[in-house]
Amino acid sequence: MSIELDHAIVPSHHAVASAERLAALLDVPWSATGVGPFTPVYVNDGLTLDFIQTDEPFEIYHFCFRVDEARFDAILERLRAAGIPWRGDVRGPTDGRINTDRGGRMLYWNEPDGHQWEMLTVSYARRPEAGRAAAASWPSDPPIASPSDSGAKASPAGPPGFTGVDHVHVYVADRVAAERWYARVLGLRRVERLTPWAGDGGPLTLADPADSVHLALFERPPQACRSTVALGVDADAFVAWRRHLGAVLDSAPILSDHAMSWSLYFTDPDSNPYEITCYDHAALAPRLAGETP
Repeated sequence: MSIELDHAIVPSHHAVASAERLAALLDVPWSATGVGPFTPVYVNDGLTLDFIQTDEPFEIYHFCFRVDEARFDAILERLRAAGIPWRGDVRGPTDGRINTDRGGRMLYWNEPDGHQWEMLTVSYARRPEAGRAAAASWPSDPPIASPSDSGAKASPAGPPGFTGVDHVHVYVADRVAAERWYARVLGLRRVERLTPWAGDGGPLTLADPADSVHLALFERPPQACRSTVALGVDADAFVAWRRHLGAVLDSAPILSDHAMSWSLYFTDPDSNPYEITCYDHAALAPRLAGETP
């Protein structure tokens, strides 16, 4: 089984309303309650965005959805109907533009909670020709927009379907050291065709051997609050990952039993939080019995 992104935790000052808002825009299922303190949005059969209520200030996170042309049009109509402004670039004014510079179409918006949401029809992180393009101009910091109070409207059209989360932004203080850590601990290597983006404040993209998980490393000062990136594995891989992380990390990962799943929690040297999770609870229970508090 290859590594897959299972869920990500999204901080929010209005978790239930924000989850409902995003689910309405994407036209995907959601629930006001889920496992633990989370309000889940079920992006597809393999990925959940878990909104969590907090009164603390939080960092603005970036999520990118790769969609087909029909769903792009449907989400665009919902943005228009909800009065949510969008822009064509990762930074800059909300100009209502659809960017076609990297093939396909893409745009960005900042609702709910001011987080940076992106959708695209062609992955610029995965196109073979992307590495031959000139390095793009990337921002030194993502924009922060204030959410509006306009209400979300449901669409009568059925969802065309996502192909998955394209990439996740990760902020590190020293990208050279971070690249070594991610190779040693998670087996992620740089995507050579995308290295032109690594200049000018842009990302260094890392991927697993199956090319199913992409992390975009941005060199930035340490951030106060981050979203947890969770990677899903099967039972045998979970045991293997626990053994591997115990050998390569200075501190052993934290093992947690969630009744329906098991998780390992750890951080990279820049305190970015990660989770490896397995939903085959019954298969792991006898192998991990008595090992949690």
